[in-house]
Amino acid sequence: MKPLLAFAAGVALTSLAFLLWDRSVPTPPSEQVEGAAPLSPSIPSPVRDSSLSSQASTAADLPSEDRTSETTSICGDLPDDLTRFAMRNDRSEREAIDLLRSWSDEELRAVEERAEAIVACSQEVQEEQDAERTMAAVGDELLRRERIASWDAAPPPDQPILLPPEFNRHLEHANVRRDHENLQREPVDQAWALPMEGNLRTFITGQSEFLGKYGYPTITCRTSRCEVTFVAYGLDTAARAAELGNPDMSPEIVLLSDFSYVTRSLGEEPWVTDQLLPATVGPSIRTQDGITTVIWNLWRDGD
Repeated sequence: MKPLLAFAAGVALTSLAFLLWDRSVPTPPSEQVEGAAPLSPSIPSPVRDSSLSSQASTAADLPSEDRTSETTSICGDLPDDLTRFAMRNDRSEREAIDLLRSWSDEELRAVEERAEAIVACSQEVQEEQDAERTMAAVGDELLRRERIASWDAAPPPDQPILLPPEFNRHLEHANVRRDHENLQREPVDQAWALPMEGNLRTFITGQSEFLGKYGYPTITCRTSRCEVTFVAYGLDTAARAAELGNPDMSPEIVLLSDFSYVTRSLGEEPWVTDQLLPATVGPSIRTQDGITTVIWNLWRDGD
């Protein structure tokens, strides 16, 4: 009897050991029970992009309970003065640019750094676009200041062409001022410049409606071209824009239509042939605070 009991106990222990061993071995994928969740390997956390600004990285590394307030200070909405750069309204944009020009170089660079941090860490598309526009506006203003400094350091022109103070803001445009500066340094071709000045003055004086609107011009010819300038006050561009069927048209575009008509009439003058190039680019026009300034370059035909 004892040998039989010993045999039965041995069989029971062997079966128990087999069951325990079977549970300890993972089931191969091909033998998993249908409908059971597959095993997932552990995925390491992504490595943080080291290209982000240190300011943005610091906010990301904060504990979750402290991260909200710090991120808001870095990636929050841009100040109202800066969001104007993203607006399509000309008046608001002009106000923002005027504000930029009142800031020091240090203030501009601080704004630029803040915008860079926002681009690096913002999750809002519109906020990122606003920051990028701000960076572009600040960059343009810093470049404008560098160019003006280089102009101020350049030697004075041999024969300066003096314009009234109404043109001071107009000449802040880099291309306009460059062309004006270059013309001042040109010698005067007496055989071409003086007769051309007389012809242009006679022609414009004969345009009675145009003359009544823009007044008498200042005309200066040198060797490569002539510069014709006007100063007008209180032009009603809104009424003209309504006549053209587009009340939202900018004052500068409205006034260009006047010069398009005069340019066509100028091309019909016999003394223009082989003297001036056809005007392919319109004049530079700026309207602000009821004052309109016009700088019109007419290039000499070099053939």
